[in-house]
Amino acid sequence: MRSVLITGCSSGFGLHTAILLARRGWWVFASMRNLDKRAALDREAERAGLSPGALRVVRLDVTDPASVREGVEQVLEETGQALDAVIQNAGISVASTFEELPDEELRQVMETNFFGVLNVTRRVLPAMRARGRGKIVIMSSESAFFGTPLVSAYCASKWALEGWAESVALEVAPFGVRLVLVEPGAYRTSIWESSRLIAPEGSPYAGLVQRMLAKGKQPSHARDPAEVAEAVARLLESNHPRFRKPVGPDARVSSFAHKLLPYGPRTFLIRKLLGLPPPRAQGVELRRHLLSGRARVPRRRATSIGSGGNRTHAGRCETPSRIAPLPRNRPECLGVDIPPRPVSSRPAPDRSAGSCDIRAT
Repeated sequence: MRSVLITGCSSGFGLHTAILLARRGWWVFASMRNLDKRAALDREAERAGLSPGALRVVRLDVTDPASVREGVEQVLEETGQALDAVIQNAGISVASTFEELPDEELRQVMETNFFGVLNVTRRVLPAMRARGRGKIVIMSSESAFFGTPLVSAYCASKWALEGWAESVALEVAPFGVRLVLVEPGAYRTSIWESSRLIAPEGSPYAGLVQRMLAKGKQPSHARDPAEVAEAVARLLESNHPRFRKPVGPDARVSSFAHKLLPYGPRTFLIRKLLGLPPPRAQGVELRRHLLSGRARVPRRRATSIGSGGNRTHAGRCETPSRIAPLPRNRPECLGVDIPPRPVSSRPAPDRSAGSCDIRAT
């Protein structure tokens, strides 16, 4: 019988995946930090008609190395060092702007979402490497594709997971161990309802916080988390699973946009979708020059130095027309003082009678 260890099974993706895999004949070790929260899992297992031995509940706190060691050793002992797969699902979030986010809250998110995955992986790799096979499925997120206000810590943890997983996948592939990233979009789980909101009184970000809260913690288009459980089951049972698996229409669109669009258009779309104001310009004149390439320059009466369409006075650019295109690579046309161009030392051509001017021929 194939065996799998799943972290974070008290709710959400972990609970649905544990029940589905047990129904498909997997020997499931469903772990959670607090065993007092196992009631929902037991209730769903009874509803699904699972046999008592099909699903074992194990205490495992991914942020505690001692708990990880004891939990993994228990699973490996019961399976005879033959653990087939691990699903890294445990995760938390906190809602706050970065400036107002306490350091301990930020570190707790990273300890659970990132370092917790590293702790479990480090413990299961020796057994999988010795067997020459195994799958490690890591629950990432569509937040790995773009940043979102108020959840910078959560986004950072998922971005870190993506880079770490790419590196480790190359290291363990010669031993028959595969890493897979699952990147769900918006689904109806309890992570956002259970996350803390940190918004101090009189915050300069109060407008942003209110605007984001008005949209609700759970997006209106959130889908059934059973879809993610189905996707995970297919990846586990596939001989050649994809390294990255976006799940849900919004995650697929986000993945495509991340590959196709540069940062500017992506953030423009995010602001439109979230109803965020545009960024404040760092200078009206500079913004006009850089974005439109045109500027309103008042005409001056000045002694011409040199010839051509533009006149210079005291080292500044002056354009004959009130609205005219400006060269993008000339600092004097951005209002920067430059020294006058030095006068050439070459002698002027002799245009007196009898002189030869090749241009006249």
